[in-house]
Amino acid sequence: KETGQLFGDCGIVQQVIDREQKYELGYHIAREYWRKGYGSEATEVMLDYGKSTLGLQELVSIIDPMNTASLKLAEKNHFHKLKNTVIFDKEHVIYQKFL
Repeated sequence: KETGQLFGDCGIVQQVIDREQKYELGYHIAREYWRKGYGSEATEVMLDYGKSTLGLQELVSIIDPMNTASLKLAEKNHFHKLKNTVIFDKEHVIYQKFL
């Protein structure tokens, strides 16, 4: 924030999960910025944007099951585990939140 340096991205994108169209809240943060609250901040902003601006009723997150930090972040933001599925040729956990 202080320097304006880009260290990640976040957003809402359309995904097809098991033949269903869903809106995914996703983010990527450079490793040196992990565990500094940026994921929580990005998630909070995107949840508000999805509901208020886009009028969405639900969002999902597609999470690598080995990424425990992202699993915890999803749960902290009241997403619940919907299912495990193969997407992008790899097993992922799908978390869902109704807005």
